[in-house]
Amino acid sequence: MIFYDREQEIAQLQQIDSMSESNANFTVIIGRRRTGKTTLITKAFENKRYLYFFISNNSEQMLCNEFQQQAEQLLNIHFYGNIDRFAKLIEELMIKKKKE
Repeated sequence: MIFYDREQEIAQLQQIDSMSESNANFTVIIGRRRTGKTTLITKAFENKRYLYFFISNNSEQMLCNEFQQQAEQLLNIHFYGNIDRFAKLIEELMIKKKKE
């Protein structure tokens, strides 16, 4: 796939990433289907370790279980028990990453 004219958006994402060195940041990217959102994220962070959560039509509990497993594998962390709410999952991720 050819990647056109997204330098400004990539720079903004990388700036947000650099700000996260001192403060936690949570970035949400929304837009119409098939406009390159995932490709943009992948390109902006191709040399970084990051979590990408795709929200499908599954229940919140099922999505949280999937995301918890992904976070444990990619970040080499462990959560105690199963987390079944997004708010709790994000809170736990922030707590664990703050310790690093």
